[in-house]
Amino acid sequence: MDQSGFSISDIYQSTQYGRKGKGLTHKGLARYANPDDLSQTWTGRGRRPDWLIARLKKGEKIEKFAI
Repeated sequence: MDQSGFSISDIYQSTQYGRKGKGLTHKGLARYANPDDLSQTWTGRGRRPDWLIARLKKGEKIEKFAI
C-alpha cells in the first residue's frame, strides 16, 4: 500500500462494525450519576455499577441518581 500511495483509511473508510447503525465508539448518554463523584455515570444499560448497587442496597431510590 505504501508504494501505491494509498493508506488504510483510503481503502477502509467505514468505522462502523457489528450491528447496522452502531459504531464502536457509541456508548449512549449517561442517565444516572454518582452524587459523590460525578465522573461516575451509567447509561441505564448493562450491568449496574458497583456504586449504584451499594446505594440501592442502603434503601435509596434509583430516581435520586437520574441526571
